Amino acid sequence: MSPLELSIAGGPFLPRLQLSRKTGSSDGYFSSTKTLLAELKKPSIKTEIITRDCRAAVLQVFPDIELYADATLTREDSQNVKPHPGHLQKALGILGVSEKEAAMIGDHPTDIMTARQAGSCAVGVLTGSADEKSLRATGADLILANAFAILGHI
Repeated sequence: MSPLELSIAGGPFLPRLQLSRKTGSSDGYFSSTKTLLAELKKPSIKTEIITRDCRAAVLQVFPDIELYADATLTREDSQNVKPHPGHLQKALGILGVSEKEAAMIGDHPTDIMTARQAGSCAVGVLTGSADEKSLRATGADLILANAFAILGHI
């Protein structure tokens, strides 16, 4: 599946977004997200983050997100948000990548549904509240222990 274009939809940091809003701190969680995104830039993989959260909340916990992702689409940026495929399709359009060339990584069944409905590869990660069974049931093409494991598939 090369070249692989990657969409991190919620992925390794979104579950902490709720907690971070309450505490005002990311508790160091974003350092691993930043490391992953930096690693993906080395082979020139385009990355985007799509989220149903608002931009203000995302920037509160990840203020330098634009340095790490090529595009970030929040709920304000798309008329239709995930699981509607339009959220992913709009992001891919910004990147100039077709749905068939893209993989979307997510830790929730809505992420998998979004990728499948858009015609992209759906990669589930077991770092959120969803288990392997629910990610497979919604059509994940690949299930990984965490988002870093994608590096072994590029």
